[in-house]
Amino acid sequence: MQHVNTGPARTGVSLDDHLRRIVEETVRKVLLDMHAASASEAGPSIRNTMAGYLSIAKAARHADVAPGTIRAWIKAKRLRARRAGRVYRIAIADLEAFLAGNERQDPILDARARARDLARAA
Repeated sequence: MQHVNTGPARTGVSLDDHLRRIVEETVRKVLLDMHAASASEAGPSIRNTMAGYLSIAKAARHADVAPGTIRAWIKAKRLRARRAGRVYRIAIADLEAFLAGNERQDPILDARARARDLARAA
């Protein structure tokens, strides 16, 4: 068997450059593998979210409902949402809690509802 020298001496690349390239390629591969593994664990509808928030369309896909249903839940104050400019963003944790039947209650909305109930009773 004949050995062909394709190392750094033959290509004119220094040993440091050759090792640096090997390390860079290895690190890049490991990072890509780690990213792919974390994305596959998250599920298709929650991938690539910023800071744990979903758009109405992505929240609707995750909940398997129409986007209009998500908007209706937000309007009825059943599902918490935050405004990001002109669009709504729904926290993944809020959506998961809502779908599990453990709706997170907003303390400000609870206080307003309690004040309204007390005003009606008086």
